Amino acid sequence: MSHENACIAHDSVTVYYGEDYTAGCLYKFVANVPGNLSSGTMYVLKLDSSLSSNGAPLKSTGVWIQVPNTTKAQRNFAYDFAANLGGTPFDGVEDAEIGPDSMIYFTSKIYGRVYRFNDNGNAVTNFESYVGGRSYLINHYNGPTNVAWGTGNDNLAFDNEGNLWVFQDGGNNYIWVIKKGHTPST
Repeated sequence: MSHENACIAHDSVTVYYGEDYTAGCLYKFVANVPGNLSSGTMYVLKLDSSLSSNGAPLKSTGVWIQVPNTTKAQRNFAYDFAANLGGTPFDGVEDAEIGPDSMIYFTSKIYGRVYRFNDNGNAVTNFESYVGGRSYLINHYNGPTNVAWGTGNDNLAFDNEGNLWVFQDGGNNYIWVIKKGHTPST
């Protein structure tokens, strides 16, 4: 597995992380003991429908599928197990973060999107493209310009005001600030 950034939930048990691989998936690890990540159960996200050719979700629901994770061989070939179990490929998952709204956010480097969803334990709801996959009207010092979002979404960070910062290491290498209250349609 080509691990990328991970985030640990406030429960000190749940970890979300991605796989920086062409067909990389999103994973969840639930530790057996709070604060001790040496043992637990690993899951891969499987959406109820595949993504469109440009990475847009076709449905807003999914499930977590348990991935074998008890032997060294299983851990070394987690990608193969996840793919065989039907894990949804997101093409280069670089980062995952838990937002101030308790939704899980993660990037897709190749699709050029930031996705978000609610984790309800075994199921995922409200799965959507939060930002990306389109052009946005940006107000510059010399007036508004339509700017394509682009690819290379790498890192995410929320500031104390609830704005999402997206750092891209591809395309134009932009740093985007997505204001609190942003919706996918706006």
